[in-house]
Amino acid sequence: MLKKTIKKSLILAASLVILGGCSYVDTVNGPADTPDEKNEDMEKPEKTVAEAEDMAEAVILDTEGLKPVYSESLNEGEYDIEVDSSSSMFRITKARLKVSQGKMTVTMTMGGKGYLYLYPGTGEEASKADKESYIAFLEDEEGNHTFTVPIEALDREEAFAAFSKKKELWYDRILVFRSDSLDQEAFKKGVLKTPEELGLEDGEYSVEVSLKGGSGKASITSPTELFVSEGRCFAKIEWSSKNYDYMIVEGEKLYNENEGGNSLFTIPVSYFDKEMKVTADTLAMSKAHEIDYSLLFLSDTIKEGGTLENVGALSPTKEAEDEKKINKAQDSLIKYSEKFDMLRTKEGNFYVDIFDDKSILILKKDNKEDGDIKADITIREGEGDIYLASSSVMDFFRELSNLSLVSMTSTRSEDWSMPKVAEMVDKGDIKYVGKYSAPDYELLISNGCKLAVENTMIYHNPEVKENLEKLGIDVLVERSSYERAPLGRLEWIKLYGALTGSYEKAEAFFEKSVEELSDIKNTVSKKKKVICFSVNEKGIVNIKLPNDYLSALIEMAGGDNPFKELVDEDSDKTGMNIEMESFFEEAKDADILIYNSTIEGEIDTLKELYDRGEIFKEMKACKEGRVYCMVNDVFQQPTIMTKLVKDFSLIMDEKDIKEGDKLNYLRKLSS
Repeated sequence: MLKKTIKKSLILAASLVILGGCSYVDTVNGPADTPDEKNEDMEKPEKTVAEAEDMAEAVILDTEGLKPVYSESLNEGEYDIEVDSSSSMFRITKARLKVSQGKMTVTMTMGGKGYLYLYPGTGEEASKADKESYIAFLEDEEGNHTFTVPIEALDREEAFAAFSKKKELWYDRILVFRSDSLDQEAFKKGVLKTPEELGLEDGEYSVEVSLKGGSGKASITSPTELFVSEGRCFAKIEWSSKNYDYMIVEGEKLYNENEGGNSLFTIPVSYFDKEMKVTADTLAMSKAHEIDYSLLFLSDTIKEGGTLENVGALSPTKEAEDEKKINKAQDSLIKYSEKFDMLRTKEGNFYVDIFDDKSILILKKDNKEDGDIKADITIREGEGDIYLASSSVMDFFRELSNLSLVSMTSTRSEDWSMPKVAEMVDKGDIKYVGKYSAPDYELLISNGCKLAVENTMIYHNPEVKENLEKLGIDVLVERSSYERAPLGRLEWIKLYGALTGSYEKAEAFFEKSVEELSDIKNTVSKKKKVICFSVNEKGIVNIKLPNDYLSALIEMAGGDNPFKELVDEDSDKTGMNIEMESFFEEAKDADILIYNSTIEGEIDTLKELYDRGEIFKEMKACKEGRVYCMVNDVFQQPTIMTKLVKDFSLIMDEKDIKEGDKLNYLRKLSS
């Protein structure tokens, strides 16, 4: 599904609050004018509609360019359909569209059981409506909750209110029922612009095509070649990457036709001017992932004559040209990272490609510049005067005994968890030059800054990056925190080893860490359900998603994250805010809870946890005393990974931790 993180102002109308005159809400029978006898002393709720602060972060639904599709455009019958939701907590596992007698209904199967009613409208409208207008859930044969709702049109935003069983509040949701997920047979003749209706005769054409979906990083060549043969229409799709090995179009699996260059596919085109769903499998990650996309072919851009010579799919790509220039003497030095690659050239220099950002040429001290290799940044190894605005990178420099090469930082001494670094900042050996978003440029220049190492937060302040580059300071935006695989994150130490003239030491440390991880024995007979989370004073829970670094470490130790379905496989999203009742549904029977101290700070006791939600008392892990807090200093130190996995492995054991076993970075909450 196509989603973007919503701005605070999104769906303002869907966050209205009823502050007075609220009726009592019975979780079984719905709203009533007065409480029943057993609830006579219960205090009436102050509101019936959830506020924005009560809800998880919403998402904006991409309806750009979509035109509403009404029942008169569809054949009568039942069809599978995809539904986009503005809330990750309103999770729809499948949906079935029914078109009958000029009306449409959709039966949605829910991924949870937290809602009792739906209402076609806003939460405010639902709170004032008669109970008879509420849509109650029904159970299917497998015990799942389903709601059957009437809809007027596909491909437009529809407001629904969902009544929470636990919070007794109406939650505003926005849904979009996607016509591009329907089979072509669902549409009446003449609705879709087919090659036949456009009068396309056999021959070669060109057409403009656009792409939506995935993470937004991939693109395709447009215009592209279109050809018609025996009445059937086909298009050449050239990707901006060589990593796609197959596509699935209209149920048919099609394979890459261009080995060594950008991925190229010949796909059928059954209609124009309406998005068509396709799936593409990418090998760019640690394992293959199928990603859903949409293609839109515009009929008014069709021109006679083939354009294959302009498509460029069979011509050398920039990536292929770079490989020729490098003329590497050995294979890639990187085994696990998905965010950068590094090669050693014949001359002994290092060529680093940070994906979606810049390429870097690191010259050995005794080498001349390698004129055959072009890079965005050229650096000579071991040069000092480095400004580190990424605190986690400092740990790599510390591990490699190269702190002397760091002259400046954007982190104050009191905010460092590494004593040696804090001491150096205190003494002025490493100078604090202001926040990353507003550094003191005069200090940077006066201290001879040549390289700024930033994390991706710099993209929130692009003017800072531009100013640094205008001053002649190279900017390296490191992306280690976006690595899915923990070893991929740790492997960034090789880059900083090459940068500081300590590559062999970095490689030795990395290989030792790999060996130590393989030696950690998982003593758990079956996987444990483990949740890493934090909760704020308002009861909103932040959970770590499976893509997160900590979740991956927990999985290495035998843990299983129950929130796997809340994030797309190609997403970089690592955390999410959810409502307490939705959290409870998954966490109530969790074997172990781990409190993430980086957001809301450390806690020491179960009482502190209960103060933020009495519902925690009902959870299995709390009853059994298997709740831990992660100490705050782990987040600046990626090199402690093996010790952290060891900690996770120890707490997976059902028995008490044996005498002599020590937890380094976890602390059990006292009762």
